[in-house]
Amino acid sequence: MEHQPPAPPSPGRQPRRGETVGRYLILERVGEGGMGVVYAAWDPDLGRRVAIKLLRTDKQQIDGPTRGQARLLREAQAMARVSHPNVISVYDVGTLDDSVFVAMEFVDGNTLKKWLKEKPRSWSEVLDTYLAAGRGLSGAHAVGLVHRDFKPDNVLIGKDGRIRVTDFGLARLENDEEAGARRATLPEMAAIPDGAELAQLTQDGLVVGTLSYMAPEQRRGAPPDARSDQFSFCVALYWGLYGVRPFDRQRSPSRGGESSPGSSQKGTQRDSQRTLNPRPVNAATGAFEPPEDSKVPRYLWRVLMRGLAPEPEKRFASMEALLAQLEYQPRRTRRVAAAAALVLAASAGGGTWYARQAARSQELLCTGAEQKLVDIWDEPSRRRVTESLVATGQPQAANVATQVSSMLDAYARGWVEASTEACRATRLRGEQTEALMSLRVVCLERRLQDLKAVTGVLATADADLLGKAADTVSLLPSVRGCENVDALSQVEPAPDAPQTREEIERLSGELAQLKALTDAGRYEQGLKVAEPAVKAASALGYRPLVAEATLRHGWLLARRNELAPAERHLFEALSTAFAARSDEVVARAATMLVFVVGFDRKRFDTTLQWSQLAQSALVRLSHPPDIESELLNNLGVAYLRQNRQPEALTAFQKSLELVERHLGPEHARRANVLGNIGIVHRKEGRFAEASRAISDALALRERLSGADHPLAANLHYALAQTHLSLNDFEKSLGHARRALEINLATFGPEHLQVGGTYDVVGEAYLGKGQYREARESYQKALAIKEKALGKTHVDLSYSATGLAQSYLKLNEPARALPLFERVLALAPPGQRGDAYLGMAQALDTRGPQRSQALERARKARAEYEQAKDAEGVAKVDAWLAKHPGVAGRSL
Repeated sequence: MEHQPPAPPSPGRQPRRGETVGRYLILERVGEGGMGVVYAAWDPDLGRRVAIKLLRTDKQQIDGPTRGQARLLREAQAMARVSHPNVISVYDVGTLDDSVFVAMEFVDGNTLKKWLKEKPRSWSEVLDTYLAAGRGLSGAHAVGLVHRDFKPDNVLIGKDGRIRVTDFGLARLENDEEAGARRATLPEMAAIPDGAELAQLTQDGLVVGTLSYMAPEQRRGAPPDARSDQFSFCVALYWGLYGVRPFDRQRSPSRGGESSPGSSQKGTQRDSQRTLNPRPVNAATGAFEPPEDSKVPRYLWRVLMRGLAPEPEKRFASMEALLAQLEYQPRRTRRVAAAAALVLAASAGGGTWYARQAARSQELLCTGAEQKLVDIWDEPSRRRVTESLVATGQPQAANVATQVSSMLDAYARGWVEASTEACRATRLRGEQTEALMSLRVVCLERRLQDLKAVTGVLATADADLLGKAADTVSLLPSVRGCENVDALSQVEPAPDAPQTREEIERLSGELAQLKALTDAGRYEQGLKVAEPAVKAASALGYRPLVAEATLRHGWLLARRNELAPAERHLFEALSTAFAARSDEVVARAATMLVFVVGFDRKRFDTTLQWSQLAQSALVRLSHPPDIESELLNNLGVAYLRQNRQPEALTAFQKSLELVERHLGPEHARRANVLGNIGIVHRKEGRFAEASRAISDALALRERLSGADHPLAANLHYALAQTHLSLNDFEKSLGHARRALEINLATFGPEHLQVGGTYDVVGEAYLGKGQYREARESYQKALAIKEKALGKTHVDLSYSATGLAQSYLKLNEPARALPLFERVLALAPPGQRGDAYLGMAQALDTRGPQRSQALERARKARAEYEQAKDAEGVAKVDAWLAKHPGVAGRSL
C-alpha cells in the first residue's frame, strides 16, 4: 500500500498530532498565549524540533481573519528583525487557510513566571535572570522595535539556561504609523481583573498590553516607546525581587504616596508574598516601599523607582542605561574577582572565591557579553576614535581610522565569542568546572582592560600616534590565551583580602594603560606610569603583579633604546615570573630579551639561550601564535645580524606562516616579517625576490598606517639597498630620500637611524656619479654616529668608507687615506676589503706611494675571500687589470 503523507487539519479546526502545518509535522500542543496556540513540531527538511504558533480561532472572531493574520505576521516580522541571543529566533512564516502560523525556535523549558514560582530564588539569581531578559529587550530597541507587552509570561528559560524574550505580537516599530495613532484611554482607577497577566485587551478602540505591567502613557492611549517597555520591565522585576506588585490593583502608578494594602500575585506560592500588612508608598511613583523583611539591596529599589517614574522623560534614557545601573553593584563584586587578572589563576581557596563570582554572572557571560563593551568599543567610542584620528589632519587619517575600526571590531567580536564559549563550556556542555571557567573569565576581564586602554589612547590621537595606531591595536594580547586553563591554573593565586584584590585590580588597569602607551610610542607618558606602578606592585608583594609591572617597564625602556636597563628589568621580570609560575610573563620576557640582547653581535650565544627558554615556556602555553611569531621574528633578526641568512630565513618564514594562519593577512606583524624576508633575499643575492617581498610589505604598511610611518621608512631603506645591488641608482635614490624624509620628521636630525639613512643616500649618489652630494650625505652620517656612539665604534666604518670613496671620486686622495686608515682600525677581520681596495686606489694616484698599492690590493683580495665576497674579489682583479705596472708583479 502506498504511503500517504500526513494531511493538514480541516478548515477551522486546530491541528492534532500527526497533522501538518506547512511542511511541519505537529507533535503536541505545548502552550497558549494572548494571540495564538503554540505547538511542538518537527521540521523534516532540517531535521530539528521547532515551535509553531498558530493564530487562535477566537482571535479571528474578535479581530476578523485579516486583522488577526496581520497581527501574527507583524509578530513574525518584528521578531525576525532582532538577532540577539536573548530573543527567540523566527525561522519561517506561512498560512493555513485563513490563519497564519509562525515557525520559531523551540525552547525546552519554562516561563520566567513559572521559574519564579518553582522554588524560592535569591535576589541575585532573580536579578541576573532579568538582566538577560532586559538585554533581549534592549536588542529589540536597538532595531527600533517596541515590545509593548513585556511580562514574566513572555520570557522563556530553556533547560540550556538561556533566557529568551518572546511574544512580540503587540510589537510596533517606533516610527510605525499604527503605533503612533493614539489609542483609547483607560480610566485612572480602572480595576485589574484576577489573572491579570493573561488580560490582554486587544479589541478595536482599547489599549493593548497587559494592565498589570502597562506604563501610564500606554494606559492613556499615547504611543508607547522604549521607555514604556522599561516601565513594564521594572514592574516585572519588582515582582520578581519582592514577590509583590509595585502597585495596588486599584492604584494608578501616578497616585499619591499614602499607605495602601499590599498586593500578592494570585496563584503565586513564593514565601516573600505572605504579607498583606499596610506598607508606605513612594510619593514620586506611587509604588510600594519594599517589604521590611526583604534582603534585596536598597540600591536596586532606588533604580526601580526611576524606571517606574510616571513621566517617561524621568526614566532612564534607554534600557542599556537601566541595565547598567541594575548590574552596577554585582559588577563591582565581579570586578573584585577580576583583580587577579595578572595571575589568571585560582588556588583551592581562591578557586572557590572565583567560582562564586562566576555563578553570579552566569547569564551575563553566556548571553550578554557584548554589553560589557559599552563605553569600551561601541558606537560612541568608535566615533571618538575616528574623530580623533581624522582630526590629526593627515592625508591618510581617514583610511587609518577605517582600518583601525575594522581591527577593533574583529578583536571585540573575538572577545565576545571567547566570553560566551567560556560560559557554555561549563554551564551548557559541562566540559569544565566552575573554577576553570572562572579562570577564563578573569583572563578575559584583563583583555577587556587592555582593549579599554587602547581605545582610550586612540581617542587622544595626534599626528605621531596616527602612524602607530594600527600597530597599537595589532599588539593587543590575544584572547585565545584565555582558553589555556592548564597554564592559567598554575599561576600563584591572589590574596583573599578584598582591599588587596581591589589594589591588584587598580594596578592591572594601570599596566594595561602602560602597555597601550608604549605600543603607541608615547614613551614619556608611559614612564610616568611605569615607575610608580612597579613601586606599588613591589610594595603589595604579589609576585605575578610585580613580574608584569617590571616586564612592562623593561619593554618601555627597550623601545626607548635604553638597552642595558631594559635587559636588567626584563631579566628581573622573568625571574619573578618563574617564582610566581606565570608562564606567559616568562615567555614574553624571554622573547623580549632575544630582541634586546640580539643587538649585541658578541652575545649571540646568550640570545640563543633566551630563545630556547622562550620556546620552553611556549610549549607550556600550547604555542600561542602571537607570542611565538614574535619570538621567531626576533630570532630571525638576531641570525641576520650574524650574517646567518639561511637560519634567519627559516625563522622568518615560520613566523610569517603563523601570522598569516592565525593573525590574518592584514596584520601589522606580517608587514614586518615580509620586510625581513626581503632583506634576507637581498643579502643572498636574490634581488628580484627581495624587491617583491619588501614592496608587498611596504604596500601593507602604508595601508595600515599611512605613507609616513617609521616602519615605512625602514622598508624604503631596504628597497634602496636592493636597487643598489641591481645598479638601479635612480630608484635607489628615490627610496633612500623618502626614508630620510620620514626619519627626519619622526626622529629629528641627530638620531642614529637618521645617520644610517644618510649612508644609503650617499651610496645612491655615488652610484649616480653625484660625488659632492655623496660626500655631504656621508659627512652628516659620520657626524651623527660619532655623537651617538663615540669615535671608535665599529658602526662608523661604513660611513667613513663611503666618505673616503667620495673624496677619491672628487680626486682628493689625501683626504681619503686617513679615513681608510680609520676604517682599518674600526672594522673586524673580513670587513676591511673596501678600505684596503680604497687605499690601493688612493696610493696609486700619489706617485712615490704607488709601490704600496699592490700590498693593499693583496690584503683587499684576502679580506674579500675571507668574507666569501666573490664580487669584491672581482673588483680587485678588475682594478689590477687596469694597472699593468702593478699587475705584472705577482699577487
